Amino acid sequence: MLNRQNDESSPFGNRNVYDNDQLIKMLSAGMIHKFTYGIRAFYGLSSNNEIKFNDEWYQNMLELETRAGSIDEYKKVTFFNHLIFEKRP
Repeated sequence: MLNRQNDESSPFGNRNVYDNDQLIKMLSAGMIHKFTYGIRAFYGLSSNNEIKFNDEWYQNMLELETRAGSIDEYKKVTFFNHLIFEKRP
């Protein structure tokens, strides 16, 4: 798999990567972009995987991620974005 430099095939199926603006433009004919949330701004930063199974740590991290996920500065540095669309009437 490492040597397939130009082959886009994957054992997980085909995948496409879109820039958020590209995706919004592509879907704009039939949908309205309502929100963008950032996902995983902080969770992956800790190298202490053992603490991630602690309920108190997890709840605090969930609250931090949820609050930061709607702030523009954090959306730019998250691992993932969730774009929420609504069908046009």
